[in-house]
Amino acid sequence: MDDYPTRLPSSARRYDRGATPSPDTSSCLPVPPRASALQRRTGDEEETEEPGRRIPPRLGRHSHPLATLAIALLVLFAGWWLLSQVTAWWQVTQDGWHYGWPRTFQTDEVVGHHDSPAHPSHFVALNLHHHILIYELPGGDASKTQLYLGPVLLGQGEDLTPVTLKFQDGNGDGKIDMLLVIAGSSLLYINTGTAFKAQNF
Repeated sequence: MDDYPTRLPSSARRYDRGATPSPDTSSCLPVPPRASALQRRTGDEEETEEPGRRIPPRLGRHSHPLATLAIALLVLFAGWWLLSQVTAWWQVTQDGWHYGWPRTFQTDEVVGHHDSPAHPSHFVALNLHHHILIYELPGGDASKTQLYLGPVLLGQGEDLTPVTLKFQDGNGDGKIDMLLVIAGSSLLYINTGTAFKAQNF
């Protein structure tokens, strides 16, 4: 008889767990993406044309030749109008510096009316509220002042038109006549020997 006890018999039972069944995907339906994901678009993403839908063209991409021509003509007209306004304003300003308000012109001339080179006659031409007035001081003597009426200037702004005087023999009789100049036009005053007589108006 052995002194050592015998080892009890042991056994291991093996269990077959088998393969884990995979889920059946044949019956699964695709999940549509969320609406918020579809609504996200980048600023550079181009719109795609869907059937039956017309995407309007972006402004500025293509311009009609007539529209370009119309804009160019409008710019030219605005520039011309602005230039004409500035030119008119500058002319009125210069006339104000030279002739004042109201427009006044003065000069001395020997015309044979009690005057001499030492004492010439003094003339003043005045545009007073569209009315042209000419004053003559024979020999510079204010007590013998003579007034000659000129034409009436019609139209807006004509009260700012300067008037000037020139002296020359206009009819060839050897006497110095007076010439009234208004905006490029002239009116002749005939020298009678003691005064001037208006002609042509």
